[in-house]
Amino acid sequence: MNNTNPSITISTAPLEHPAMDYAWLRSEGIRLLERMSNQAWTDFNAHDPGITILEQLCYAITDLGYRINYDIKDLLAGEDQPYRSLFSPARVLTTNPVTLLDLRKLVIDIEGVKNAWIESVARVEPGMVFDPSEQALYLENGVAQPP
Repeated sequence: MNNTNPSITISTAPLEHPAMDYAWLRSEGIRLLERMSNQAWTDFNAHDPGITILEQLCYAITDLGYRINYDIKDLLAGEDQPYRSLFSPARVLTTNPVTLLDLRKLVIDIEGVKNAWIESVARVEPGMVFDPSEQALYLENGVAQPP
């Protein structure tokens, strides 16, 4: 009998990379903990907070290991992305990498500054536009300002 539909099974072959093998990462992490703690740490059960942190780390590494194998065009796809469980590019590739708190920390690190408050402004008055081709700064009304 010729079967044209191959059976769908989970492969028992070793994974391509250890980063994709959660069980191996966990056992290797416990092995390293045993070696580094020099017998001082003996509770390697799931209820131990250190093991919980190790398991979270193993999960994150495994997740990244799988995502690395996705085709980049699929990862950056729009609304019809095949990997719906991932955040959209618009959510991940943000245009606001620096927060107001980040700026405040930079200002406070300056010698002589004891405290600072940074607040966002909804609209700069007067509105300004920078033209990189002419290296000129323009007011919204079109008047050029020296760079």
